Amino acid sequence: MAGDFPVLLDAYDWDFCQIQYNYTGEKYQAGTAGLLAAHARGMAVFVMEPLLGGRLADKLPRRARRILDDAATSELPTPAAWGLSWVWDHPEVTMLLSGMSSTGQVDENAAVAERALPGSFAPGQHETIARVVAEFERTNRVGCTACGYCMPCPQGINIPGCFSAYNASYAHGWLTGISQYFTASAVRTDHPKLVSNCVRCGACARRCPQGIDIPARLEDVGRRFQPGPVGWVLRARSRRG
Repeated sequence: MAGDFPVLLDAYDWDFCQIQYNYTGEKYQAGTAGLLAAHARGMAVFVMEPLLGGRLADKLPRRARRILDDAATSELPTPAAWGLSWVWDHPEVTMLLSGMSSTGQVDENAAVAERALPGSFAPGQHETIARVVAEFERTNRVGCTACGYCMPCPQGINIPGCFSAYNASYAHGWLTGISQYFTASAVRTDHPKLVSNCVRCGACARRCPQGIDIPARLEDVGRRFQPGPVGWVLRARSRRG
């Protein structure tokens, strides 16, 4: 994507562009290079996924969250504030699009936008983010943002939920992950929808904006949560359902 982006920028006299951009994605898709390229052409740049579908707000790995908590200030009290402020620190960003599900989040996002001026991040704060990125990448096994474009699965698999459980098993422990997987796949019902039900039709992968090889990664989830006899028992129950 990074190599194609300048070609797209030069294909038409665009007024603006929209890119996915956050502190874990400087080299992903358009990335920082694309942000700078669009700005150099005089284009407004709208940023989506500044908090990676909320994963940089309330779903960070424990060790990454601890880093931000230890470095918190009155202006950067939460992981969400850190993530949004990092994006606003770039003078090339025109507008930031962030999903909000409560009035408190609206208030926080508005306050961050009011005070987060370009270039306001101190060197030490950039170092803090670099440490968070290292911890995030260590546990982020599938780069799913839970956008839901892959859904519905013809086999009924909750793809985003299964990937969230998989990542959580590395970020927060296997027991946490398996508990989330049991919920996502409805294991406790008469009709469980296991990742092993995948028939590799590829419909999900064709719709994934992140370019994830979803069928292959679902196999990884299966190896993590349905090993050996556990998988056999769950599959047998699924067939009975």
